[in-house]
Amino acid sequence: MPSYPTAANRHECEPGLKFQGMPQTPYGRKFWSPVMLFNCEHCTALTPEFVNTATGLELHQFRWLADGEIGELPPEWNVLVGVQELPSEPRVLHYTLGGPWFDDCRTMPESGRWLEARAAMNLPLPMEQPLSPASPSHG
Repeated sequence: MPSYPTAANRHECEPGLKFQGMPQTPYGRKFWSPVMLFNCEHCTALTPEFVNTATGLELHQFRWLADGEIGELPPEWNVLVGVQELPSEPRVLHYTLGGPWFDDCRTMPESGRWLEARAAMNLPLPMEQPLSPASPSHG
């Protein structure tokens, strides 16, 4: 991404229904912002003042950039699960239709991977040596 201020996946959003039957509201550059790569040296228009005063839509639509200023990330870095075909090695799964943390979405593609990751994160951390009551506290 040599000279682009940011890069993202350029997904198209089609009208229809999303999670729990809610209407999908298409707008320009929707689904581009969940995964972004910033080149801070070239991203000078995204100032603290702009971020603090812009609407959510202005930020999600990259309104501080023209189309030609937005580079493209490889498609596996923002895969819309249940919307597009899964690549052989997805890097980021975007559950825009509802994720496996909802009971009625446990059958979404790659749900097993998400549930395994959640289970692993909730395991207690192994301790190298248990602290004895006589040992000094750290902190």
